[in-house]
Amino acid sequence: MLARGPAPSFGGSVGWSRPKDDLEQLFDQHEKRNQQLHEIEPDWRPSATTYQMLQQKSIPAEFANGLIDEFIAYWMGQDKKRTSWDPPFISLAKREWVKEQSRQARGARNGQNNQRTMDSVEVSGERHQSNNRAEKRGRITEAVMDINNIDW
Repeated sequence: MLARGPAPSFGGSVGWSRPKDDLEQLFDQHEKRNQQLHEIEPDWRPSATTYQMLQQKSIPAEFANGLIDEFIAYWMGQDKKRTSWDPPFISLAKREWVKEQSRQARGARNGQNNQRTMDSVEVSGERHQSNNRAEKRGRITEAVMDINNIDW
C-alpha cells in the first residue's frame, strides 16, 4: 500500500482570508469602543477642557468643584461605564447651576415681597390673599362648608 502524506491545507491552519462583511465590521467597531469604556474612579476629576466649557456658560469653578463628590458617589452606585465622564458632569453642573440661580432669584423676590408686605397696609380681598396652596385649599374648604353662605 502507498504511504499517504498529510492532507492539503488549502490556505494554512486559519483558512483562506476573506474580507469582513458589514456586520463583522460593526462588531469590531463596537468591540473597540467597549475596550475604551471604564467605570468612574473615586479620585476622578474633570478635565481642564470641562472647566473651560463651564466658564463659557458662566458657571464658576468653585460651584462645579462642590458637585464632584456627589457626582462620583452617584455614578459609582450605578455601575455604568463610559469613555469620558466629562459630558455627564457638564450636564449636571448646568442643571444644578440653573437650580441655584432660581433659588437665589426666589430668595431675592421673597425678600422684596416680605419688605413690601411689611410696608403696606393690610388689604383684604382675593387679589391680596396668599398664593400658598394649603392656604387656598383651606379657604375653599371653609367657603364650601359654610352652610349659610349663598353667594354662589
